[in-house]
Amino acid sequence: MDLTKLTPEMMDRIPTLSPPAGTRPNFINPPSRKLQIRLVSYILLPIMACFLALRMYTRARITRGLGADDYLAVVSAIFIAAYCGVVLWMVDGHNPLGLHAWDVPLSHINEAFFKATLSSSCIHALATIFVKTTLLVLYLRIFNLNSRARIMIWAGIVFIVLFYVSSAAAQIYACVPRGNGRNAWLIQQREGKELLFLNITAVSGLVGVVTDLYILYIPTHLVMGMRLPFARKVGACSIFLTGLIACICSIAGTILRFKVRPNGDAMWTPIPAQALGIVELNVALMCSCMPVIFVFFKSIAQQALYQRLMGCFRSRKSSRRDEKPDTLPSFVAYNPNYFAHPDDRVIVSSNEKLPQIPKATMTGLRSFIMKVQRSNNVESTATRERETWDETGVWDGRDEYHQQLKTTVTPSKD
Repeated sequence: MDLTKLTPEMMDRIPTLSPPAGTRPNFINPPSRKLQIRLVSYILLPIMACFLALRMYTRARITRGLGADDYLAVVSAIFIAAYCGVVLWMVDGHNPLGLHAWDVPLSHINEAFFKATLSSSCIHALATIFVKTTLLVLYLRIFNLNSRARIMIWAGIVFIVLFYVSSAAAQIYACVPRGNGRNAWLIQQREGKELLFLNITAVSGLVGVVTDLYILYIPTHLVMGMRLPFARKVGACSIFLTGLIACICSIAGTILRFKVRPNGDAMWTPIPAQALGIVELNVALMCSCMPVIFVFFKSIAQQALYQRLMGCFRSRKSSRRDEKPDTLPSFVAYNPNYFAHPDDRVIVSSNEKLPQIPKATMTGLRSFIMKVQRSNNVESTATRERETWDETGVWDGRDEYHQQLKTTVTPSKD
């Protein structure tokens, strides 16, 4: 079909894709998947904004240590909101995204829609760069004392930036027409460029899964390698493992992107993948805020008002428990031999408090891990120092790092 010879009136009556056997085009009230995009956008964007606000408040007012990862989080939120805005426009009104292709007349597949499709893909690539870089820069801030961690983090940043910039450039090449004639954007897609565009998005999703797992591997690997009790390791890792939600969305979205490729219904089938992409971006940014806002909730728990409220709750609970006048404390009830003689029994007032053993307090995640790293460094340095000198007190030259000790430590000459 020569699209250049079609008039606007003809394009209003011709469906974008031939319908399956037994199906008739429905231009009036077709089935739609547009609600999926609207729901995830309207629900997750406000939640993500709240997480970001708590993060910035914590860094600005509580820890007073705004860093590069915080500014990158703000830029990430801007690009996520921009991506959601473009996709919401594409599902608004008569725009065809979310409808079956045979329920969309050719006149609705116009230049504005193709430009919005390309813009959404490029903005998604940029949002992905900033979200993942935000997480890696946060890790760089937490694990900056570990040289291996710095290498892994910088390698991830370089690869992510180069790949997604290349992906956006390839998408621009596949979508932008070479000429400026009438229906040039539609002709460009009909010439096979649409399949190239879908292949690029599918490969980008596959690489996104790999990078997501890599980003999740870095902190868990480093924390599990620290000299800590197993319970403390699990507690620290659990904060980072909230990113598994984003990984699951990334894997599911990639599977759906590969299913879209052989399917000609390119406006109906990608909707679940795009909805999962919105979920992935928002959840990933919220996960990057979790280690920071942990300090915010910890500060609330230490405030006097919170302590008074909890004290009132505990006192009311204990008063209900002590309604029976003859009830003895639980440690007496379960220890019949507690009193040596019946005359030694005394009435314990419910207002008296037994001495409390101080509990360990959990500091901020960054200071906690840095303290562990410093402790590990000191222990490993002492260990290497002992191993560097053999039993005769002679330098064995196995560790170049300790060459400086030659000038400060004099081995025995026995």
